[in-house]
Amino acid sequence: MTDAALAADLREAIARGGDLLLHYLPEISFATGRVVGMDALARWSHPERGPIPPPQFVALAEEIGQLGALTEWVLKTAFRQCRVWRDDGYDLVVSVNLSPANLEDERLPRLVVGQARALGVKPEWIRLEIPERAIAAAGDRIEWVAAALRAVNMCLVVDEVGSVAATSRAAIGRIGAGAIKFGRSAVSRVGEPAVADAMRATIATAKGSGLL
Repeated sequence: MTDAALAADLREAIARGGDLLLHYLPEISFATGRVVGMDALARWSHPERGPIPPPQFVALAEEIGQLGALTEWVLKTAFRQCRVWRDDGYDLVVSVNLSPANLEDERLPRLVVGQARALGVKPEWIRLEIPERAIAAAGDRIEWVAAALRAVNMCLVVDEVGSVAATSRAAIGRIGAGAIKFGRSAVSRVGEPAVADAMRATIATAKGSGLL
């Protein structure tokens, strides 16, 4: 059952952006030790209830028909910050996470392109991240949305990649990913030979197919 008061507060937060914010998690190159990118993470600090977990408010936004508006706010905020960093001389790539419902929204490519052009952000400065499990569960429309994003040179990333090589390769191929990010569950078990072999197999197959 929808929490009507919380739903109303979320609509207001999206409309004015005051209680919503993005946290940025740095991405560091193992080769150079330098920060090469920032992962934009949406957060909602409710004035009375405190922090609302992202899965909860994203699901609520979808339930009340506000996911598109929330996605637009996230893109606009992340792209604007990317432009600021670039203007200040920092060559950072900003990653934005997409929800499963975004994957089947035919308006998404137009929204991404519109925000990027409006804020002077080049496609190569942005990465759109999609959880592996969401790709597997998405309907047929995902291929069209992914192709439209790739057509404007947006880099799609399979996020939270697990240790099952066949599943990962299927997800990479389905959206034509340009990068992958292994999930914590896989990374924490990289010392296990079977997990390490599966990770290597995923990387090798993706590179061999020209996907990465």
